[in-house]
Amino acid sequence: MEEEKKSATDVMRDLLKGDRTLLARREELANAVQQSALPRKEKLALTKALTTTNICDLFAAADQGTDEDRATVVARATEALAGTKDAEAITQTLFDAMDWASEAAGETADTSDTDDAADEPAAAPLPSEPPAAPQDEPPAAPAKETEAPQAPWDCVCGQKANTGKFCVACGRARDLGEAKPAWTCTCGQTGNTGNFCVACGRSRVEGEAPAATAAQAPSPAASAAHTPPAADDATQVLPRVEEPVPQPAPQPAPQPIRPTYQEPTAREKAGNQSKALIAVIAILVIAIGVFVYKETASDTSTSSYSSLTKQSSSSSSSVAKEREMKSDLSLGGLDLDMTVDEVHKALGQENEIKTKNQFHFLEYDAIEVGVRNDNVVHSLVSNGPSVKTKRGIHEGSTLADVQKAYGTDCASMDYDDLMLYEYSFKSMSGNDGLLRFAIKKSDNTVKYISVRIPEDEKPAANNDADANAAAQVLNKYYQTIANGNTSTAYNLLSADMQRHMGTLDQFKSGYQTTISHQLSDMNLVSSGDNQVVISYLLTARDRTPSKRVKVQVFRCEATLSKATGSWHIVNLSATKQGERME
Repeated sequence: MEEEKKSATDVMRDLLKGDRTLLARREELANAVQQSALPRKEKLALTKALTTTNICDLFAAADQGTDEDRATVVARATEALAGTKDAEAITQTLFDAMDWASEAAGETADTSDTDDAADEPAAAPLPSEPPAAPQDEPPAAPAKETEAPQAPWDCVCGQKANTGKFCVACGRARDLGEAKPAWTCTCGQTGNTGNFCVACGRSRVEGEAPAATAAQAPSPAASAAHTPPAADDATQVLPRVEEPVPQPAPQPAPQPIRPTYQEPTAREKAGNQSKALIAVIAILVIAIGVFVYKETASDTSTSSYSSLTKQSSSSSSSVAKEREMKSDLSLGGLDLDMTVDEVHKALGQENEIKTKNQFHFLEYDAIEVGVRNDNVVHSLVSNGPSVKTKRGIHEGSTLADVQKAYGTDCASMDYDDLMLYEYSFKSMSGNDGLLRFAIKKSDNTVKYISVRIPEDEKPAANNDADANAAAQVLNKYYQTIANGNTSTAYNLLSADMQRHMGTLDQFKSGYQTTISHQLSDMNLVSSGDNQVVISYLLTARDRTPSKRVKVQVFRCEATLSKATGSWHIVNLSATKQGERME
């Protein structure tokens, strides 16, 4: 015959009947359910509810409480099982099991008491006492001492007036969850609730102030409550009186610690005043330094050529008094036809001297002074914006400034990335000279200014027919190459030069990409004995495979000879100065 299957309520009744404390050991209770003969689904649902929620604690608390606690536990357990399948069924199962177990325990206790009373022999009467009179009812059994109800207690979770051993809200045991009364430390801090004083850090054992004497002395009522019954009053049983649980005193809110202001001492005040005074003095010194620097810079900029000399301060003061320029063939306070001594008097000692043939060039910071062997100035070239012409033009001035000061009656020529504008004037000695302004094409501003006597640079002077003829041959040589007539140019070379250049075809192949040649800045280096040496700048333009134009500038020197009866080029040398693409 098959064993009758038990329901979940029956299983829980059996388990709790055997060991009531299983409610406090949920893991062990869950394992016992797993070992039961419940169907698998019920077993899993009940085990999950026991291990993942606090319903065991709730039922344990209700088991120790009143009927009202038991009525509330169903609602709290159902709320704890919210979202769990069959939540109400599981709650009812536990409730029924708890209810049955409680009744069974009560019945067992009543039966046990009755059996004990029946087995106990009747007390023999004392000899001095008369026999007891017969009565209709048996004498009442002596009353047993009943346990006084426990005072309600508050849990740390906030649940008030718990009456059982467990909190009906969170399930904590009373010894773990009951809010402890506040205590006062010997340092004066009141309202401490922990094991240590929040003010001085003493432990409660070390720092708790002793209670008042009156509080320590037991009251007469309490003494009477604890007085043991007299020996001859065997039947008197006094109820146990619970001492009231002291309520924690309200703890005052901690006051914020505010920093106290301390008045500075006289020494500190004096130190602060000294620091402030030093700061003011430092600011004044800096301001004076900036003012002096600006004034010095202003004085320096007002002098046209004070930056050109490296002499002592006494010399600089004399240079600051710039001499008046006497003609328009002047620059930076200097005029053409001045002597070297006059230049030194105005500018001081030069930085260095460069010599080229019969010319000497005195190099200053912002101007170059060219003199001949007779120690007379023949050229001036600017090298910075501080030097100006007699009419105030300097490097950086615009073409409009130049034309406003000098007009538009001038010669002009195109030279690479510059436009050269030259004005004719007379020097102090009455020589014809040129004032040149080199204007940048990119922004129409002055790049440099030069003043010179032209006849000193021209290779063809009126009284030097040989030099003039040699220059014409040199120009013809380059023009015929640019025009594609390379055979004529080849015949202007001497026999030695032709051997050096190779055959005519080889010579011709070297100029197949030539577009044009331009000669400028021609100077007669030497002349005599049927031989002339000329220096010049050559600007050559050639086509590139990408159909662009390559522009190259060379500083050249040519030697021409008339030894054969006509002028031929006997030597050519060139040094590349620059290159650009157009």
